[in-house]
Amino acid sequence: MRAVVPLATRPDLAIAAVTCHDDHRSWSGPEPSDGYGVVFVRRGRFRRKAGGVTADLDPSTAYLRVPGQEEHFAHPAGGDVCTSISLTASLWRALAGEGADHAPSTVYVDARLELAHRRVRASARAGDVDFAVVEEVLRLIAATLRQATGGAADPSGAERALVAAAREAITTGDPAARGLLPLAESLGVSPYRLSRAFPRELGVTLTRYRNRVRVGQALDRLEHGEGNLGMLAADLGFADQAHLCRTVREHLDTTPTALRKLLGPGAVASGLRSAGSVATGSTREDATARPRARAGGGRRQPSAAVGLDLHLDQVVGVDQAGHHHQRGHRPDGAEELAVRPAHRVGVFAAHHVHPGTHHVVDRGAGPAQSVQRGPEGVPGLAVSVVDMLHRTVQRGGGPGH
Repeated sequence: MRAVVPLATRPDLAIAAVTCHDDHRSWSGPEPSDGYGVVFVRRGRFRRKAGGVTADLDPSTAYLRVPGQEEHFAHPAGGDVCTSISLTASLWRALAGEGADHAPSTVYVDARLELAHRRVRASARAGDVDFAVVEEVLRLIAATLRQATGGAADPSGAERALVAAAREAITTGDPAARGLLPLAESLGVSPYRLSRAFPRELGVTLTRYRNRVRVGQALDRLEHGEGNLGMLAADLGFADQAHLCRTVREHLDTTPTALRKLLGPGAVASGLRSAGSVATGSTREDATARPRARAGGGRRQPSAAVGLDLHLDQVVGVDQAGHHHQRGHRPDGAEELAVRPAHRVGVFAAHHVHPGTHHVVDRGAGPAQSVQRGPEGVPGLAVSVVDMLHRTVQRGGGPGH
């Protein structure tokens, strides 16, 4: 049984969530394709046969649909949930040209494509179909077609089956998938053969594929509001939180915290004009991170409850409210984004509470300054440093200017 829920519809395109409740290993009857489109797998696994080629599909893959193609499906692992994007012939030709009709119908979905897929769904929830949704769809389809036409070499049937078995072990969390050697042993092949098969089938190494699966699992948790990154890292088999952050950055050029803000509950499809290739949003604006005015005077001081440990580097965008979004990093190397009013750009932001020494760095206001916070709170030295930074930024220069 199949349930289709429209997400967005316009004359040139349609987006729908498709939930399939079938549970059968045998192939379905022929299902003729009557239009152009791309189908992305959100959850579950199933098999598709088209043009004499059998493909095992999961969230790391998508498939192209073209008119006249006869499809057969099997669901040996139960149901699945997909996003189906249908396009008119004229829009497909404008994006794909003439060559895409003959490209391999199965496409490897790396972490960037998965994030773009999730952005389409987020923009559909926000409701701006004519601009935000269409723009996100065009980006997603164009990137998918580039991936399809520049894919890996055509593997043999044996290699395709081997990679499919390895992918199933990795995505289902088979204990044998804890390492390359035990995985190869469980599949009855040499580690070298298994390692060589992945680039030929998917265009990526086995290690990259495994990390891409874990990044996809992290995206799913972050989209549902996961707030404990340490627990998330442990659940997904990373050495620690820093390892999770490095891997996510390697695949998506942004941080788990920024992704949670971008995809999590209440996220909007747009609102930040980002200077980067991926709009990352901001982490959060902590009211206690802003300096407060002391009663009876104009001097400002930071909250004693907040650790001063975020190093700001550069402004990466401005949102519709006029707030600047500044990129920074913590002492452990993990990156954060901070939201500052325009008149406070350059002044430190503080998000984390740690005992001991904390560093306040303002690269736009001269040499770095360090302050010490004792058990009783922030001493007068910290206040004087913050005042100096604030006055310097207001003057528009560094010490000596």
